Amino acid sequence: MNTTTKQNWITLSTIQIGGAICLPMILIGFELSKTNSLMGCLFSIAIANSILFALGMIASKMSVSFKKTTGQLAVSYFGLFGRFLFAGVLFISMCGWFSIQTEIMVQDVSQLINCFDPLYGIIILSLFIGVINVFGISSIARFSNATVPLMIATLVIVVASNFSLKNDLFTEKTNYVQTTALSLLLSSCIACIFDFPTYFRHAKDKKEAYKATGIIFFVGIPLIEILGVLIGKTTLEQSLIEALSAVKMPFWNIWIFLFILLCGLSTNTANLYSAVKGLQCIFTGLSEQKATLVAVIFCIGLSFLKITSHLTLFLEVIGTFIASQSACMLILFLMEEKVPKKTHVMFSFFAGTMLGLIGIFYPEKSLIVPLIDAIIISGITLVLLRNIHTYKKVVIRE
Repeated sequence: MNTTTKQNWITLSTIQIGGAICLPMILIGFELSKTNSLMGCLFSIAIANSILFALGMIASKMSVSFKKTTGQLAVSYFGLFGRFLFAGVLFISMCGWFSIQTEIMVQDVSQLINCFDPLYGIIILSLFIGVINVFGISSIARFSNATVPLMIATLVIVVASNFSLKNDLFTEKTNYVQTTALSLLLSSCIACIFDFPTYFRHAKDKKEAYKATGIIFFVGIPLIEILGVLIGKTTLEQSLIEALSAVKMPFWNIWIFLFILLCGLSTNTANLYSAVKGLQCIFTGLSEQKATLVAVIFCIGLSFLKITSHLTLFLEVIGTFIASQSACMLILFLMEEKVPKKTHVMFSFFAGTMLGLIGIFYPEKSLIVPLIDAIIISGITLVLLRNIHTYKKVVIRE
C-alpha cells in the first residue's frame, strides 16, 4: 500500500459509509422498527450519531496529528501489554464483523438461490475479499466510491415501493428513546470511531477529516439506519431478505443478489483491512500478504460459530471494550499527555470495561447505557488518577 497517498473527505467518508451499508447495519434498523415507534427510532438514531460525531471529531484530530494506525497509538498510550490487548480486541472485533456480514450474506444468497452451498460460499467470498484487501486502501476506496450510490439507491427503491402498504406509519403511538435501542446503535458503530486513525491518518489535513466525520455521522450512517427502519415499518414481510426481494420489478431478484454481494464486499474489505492492521501491530514482522491470509482463515472460522444468533450481545460486549479503550486514548490526547503513566491508563480501562459489562448482564445496574457508562467511567477515572499523580508530584517538590 502506498502510505503517502492523501485522501480527501469524499474518499474517507465513502470508505466508512461503504462499510456501514451492510446487511447487519440494515438489519439493526429493521429490528428496531419492530419494538420502537418511527419517532422513537429517529430520536434514538439522532442521539446516538450525535454522540458518535463528538467522539469522531476528537478521533479525527488525533488521527491527522499523529498519522499512526490505531494499533500504533495503542502502543504509545498503553505500552507493550496494551499493544497485545487493544490490537487483539480490534482484530477480534473486525473479524467478528467480517464473519457476521459473511454469514448473513451467504444465508440470504442461499435463500435466493437454493443450489448455493453456504460452506463454499463463505470460503470463496472470504478469499476473494482477501485478494481485494492486498491492494490496500486505494482499492478499497475505489470499490466504495463505485458501489455506495448503487446500494443507497437500492434501499430507497425498496422503501418507496412498500410505502403505501401500511397507512399507520405516522399515526402509531410515539415512544421516545429507549436505552436498548441507543445501546445497540452505539455498539454497532463505536468500532468505527476506534479505528478512525487507521484510515484518517491518510487525510490531506484536519479540515478534510472533519468534513468526512460530519458526512459519516450526520448523513451516511443515519441514512442507512433510517432506511432500515423504514423498510421494517413499511413492509409486510417478516424478514429483511423477504422485504428486500418483495419489489415487483423485472429482474429485481437478480439485482438483490448483486446488492447482497456488493454490501458484503464493500463492508468486508474495510473490516479485513482493519483486522490486518491490528494483527500486524501484534506481530510486527508479519507481511501484508501473510497477515491477510491469517485474518481470512480466522474470519472463515468465526463464520461457522453463528455469531448472528447472539448479535446484540456480541456487539455490546465488544463495544464496551472498545468504548473504554477509545475513551482513554481520546482523553489522553485532549490532555496532551504524550507519556502517560501506563498503570493509570490500564486501571481506567478496566474500570470502565467492568462497569459496562455489569450493565450488559445486569441492566438494572446500568447508569445510562452500558457503552456510555464505560466511556464516562474510563474517562473520569483517568482524569482523576492523572490529577492526583500531578498533585502528589507538586507536593513532593514543595
